[in-house]
Amino acid sequence: MKRTIKPDVAPGEFMCRTCEVMWSIFMEDNVPCTDTTLIRNGLHDFDFASPILIK
Repeated sequence: MKRTIKPDVAPGEFMCRTCEVMWSIFMEDNVPCTDTTLIRNGLHDFDFASPILIK
């Protein structure tokens, strides 16, 4: 049986492409996106393909 070991620190942070809110802030406070276009209508567009390194 394999065991998954999770790292102590997150490998990176993700930012919304339109309003620049960080993923961790969204997960804590559940703030809607401030983008007012009809395409997204309050939904975040997080860039999960390119994480931002946390120092």
